[in-house]
Formats: sequence, structure tokens, C-alpha cells
Amino acid sequence: MRRKEIDVDIAPRHKPTDYVKAYGMAGLFVLAFLFLVFSPVMVKLFSGSPLPFGDFLNATVNMWGIELLTLLGIAVLTAWFLAVRWMKQGNFIPVNESGGYWRNHKGVFTPLPPLAVTVPSVTVTEQQSSIPRLSSLIHAGSLSQQTADGVLMFQGFKRNGTMRYGRSPGVIGVAGAQNVGKSVTIANLAVMFAMQHAYVVVNDTHHMKTRSLYRKLEAMEEHITFAKTEEQVLEQAELFSNELASRKHGSNPYPYVFILDEAASILKRSDVGGMVMQVIEQCGQEGQGFNMTIILGIHDFSKDGLGGDIRIREYLNFIYAHRMAEGQSKFIPAFNEIEIKAQIASLPEGHAMVKDELNKVEYLVMPFADSSDILVARNQLARLQVPQSIAGTVLSATDDLEEDLPPLIVKE
Repeated sequence: MRRKEIDVDIAPRHKPTDYVKAYGMAGLFVLAFLFLVFSPVMVKLFSGSPLPFGDFLNATVNMWGIELLTLLGIAVLTAWFLAVRWMKQGNFIPVNESGGYWRNHKGVFTPLPPLAVTVPSVTVTEQQSSIPRLSSLIHAGSLSQQTADGVLMFQGFKRNGTMRYGRSPGVIGVAGAQNVGKSVTIANLAVMFAMQHAYVVVNDTHHMKTRSLYRKLEAMEEHITFAKTEEQVLEQAELFSNELASRKHGSNPYPYVFILDEAASILKRSDVGGMVMQVIEQCGQEGQGFNMTIILGIHDFSKDGLGGDIRIREYLNFIYAHRMAEGQSKFIPAFNEIEIKAQIASLPEGHAMVKDELNKVEYLVMPFADSSDILVARNQLARLQVPQSIAGTVLSATDDLEEDLPPLIVKE
């Protein structure tokens, strides 16, 4: 799969002190020139014999000479011109073969197309992705790391190709427009948790769509619970809330994951949305401490994109922001910077800007996954005889899995 990296200079064009220095220097030239021009008038005023306004120019020329005044006037105009020109100078920010952005002195970005047509063969060679597929990570046992403090989950590949790991946060938001890799990211997360014996519930009331999340994960039906109707979503939300309450009284904290795709359409329905919003709030505040996770698939962070309830922004402990318009990512404070919003608006498919629990923003790339990768996950779970019931323990990494199982067919 072809992917590309985008580098945007995030340094501000000018600091406030730059304006003070530039315009201050030009202002000193102006003041010096005015002092020389009006000095005869000031001398006459202090001597008690006022100079008629019409004669002050002749007096100035006689005092300083026409040559000196002319040179000073040229110097003043030149200094002012250079100061204004320097402060209004912009800069070009290249974005590889995709053109770039022109940033003016006010910090406004203007997208620019490439100056020349890029040869397709050269582009593919330079931008060929080295990011492994999900199935490769499954074979290598790289979806998690066992540490002395517990299990760390794979979160994505960094720019330099290294893998980022972290704890499972309470509420994960996966946002982005259509066809930018959002569903693939959610499918990745669902498989990762399933491989860790988590009880995974996928709520998808749009399951009948060809490219729905359910269709992507359908081969995992033996290991994932699917809620396809609003009634089933409501039931699963109540079970999640009850389980969180039980864990506060000491019940087994096995991994429990509640995935809600197309969250906005559910939250807009008062009969179901109220209960779902309640568990989002509960999980955002306490879920991480009890090994419970909610994953929300949303289009953007605007009020409409969140189903009309902007409180969700406060409960998102971790965010994958795939490509979306600048005006749709600005509602997250960590993303509300000109350079970051510009990067998000230009992200290639499968790439994301993430915000973690500490408000750190980082550029990550998610592994590609399709039905063949999901089948690899199902084969490994079948080989290890992991039932859909809760195990509550972490799978040991196995990297000797061979493709010796009978082929499985995904129902279309």
C-alpha cells in the first residue's frame, strides 16, 4: 500500500519581538528626520521669537543643508520600506510531491499545487510503505508488550518506523472523514484486544452496508459479540455499566471493550443515546482503572460530529485523528494550532495525528488490514482454542504459526 510522510515546519513565522525590533528601528529613523526638520521651529519657540509657519522650511535648509536633509529622507524611506517588506515576507512549506503551503506573515496557509507533474513510477518507489500489515504483527507477536507493570498495547508506527506502545485508556476516539482509514484503525484495535482475551462488543447498527465495520470483522464472530440493532446496543450499554459497577466491588477486572461505530447516529437517538452517553462518561472517568475501554467511531469533533453532545470531547482519553477539514479538528485544544490542523487536513489514508492522555500529539501510521488479516487473527485464536468466553489473561506471543489450517471464507 502506498503511503507518504508529510513534514510541516511548525515554527512560528515571526515572534512578537520581531515586530517591535523592525518597526522600532524604522520609527527611530522617522523621529530623527522629524527632529531635524522641525529643529529651527523649536529653537525659535524656546528663544521667544516664534517663526512663521511658512518660513520654517527655509530655516531648516539653512541650518542643515539640502544635501543632508535629502540623504536623511532617503534613509528614512528605505528603512521603512525594508522593515515592512521583511515583516510581510512569507515562506513556502513543501509537502513532498503533493505541492505545499504558502504561509504569509499573518500565519494564513494557502495550499499550492505541485510545480511539475511527478512521474508515477518514481513516486511509488520513493513513497512505498514499509509499514507491516496487521497479519505480520500477529505472526510476530508484536501487538502487545508484557512489562513488569502490566501489558502495553500497540498504538501505531512512529515516523521513524518504530512501534509505539501504551496502556489501554478509558475512551478512545477514532475520527475522520470517509475512506481515510478510520474503520481499519477500529478493526485493528478490535483484533488487538481480542488477541488479549478481551471481551469485545462491536455495536454497528449500519452492519448491512458493504463497507461496514461488521463486514470487516465478520470472520471473528466466534470471538467478538456484535450488536446490530438499537435494542441490542442499549442492552450492551447497560451490561457495560453494570460490569463497571461490579468491578468497584472487587469483581474480576478482565479486559472489556465496548466499540461503537458511527457513534453520532446512536447518540442522536434519545432512547439509546442517553444510556450510551452515561457509559461514555463513566468510562472516561474510571474505565482505565478497571480495565474497561470504549472505542468511538466519529466523523469529526464538531457538535454535529459528536451527535450533538460536546461533552464527549472531555471524555476522550486518547484520539486517533485521521484526515478531516481544519474547521473540524480545531475543537480539540491539542489540535487547535495552525500547523497541526494543516497536517490533519492533508493526512494520507491510514495516517493519523494522535493525542494521548498527557495531551502529547504525535504522528502515527496504522497497519493496513483487510479480510485476509482478520482471517489470520481468527486462525491463531482457533489454534490457541480461545473461546468467546472471558479468559482474563494475556496470550503468550507465538511466532511459529504456519498457514496449515483449512482456508476460511468470509461471508460477503
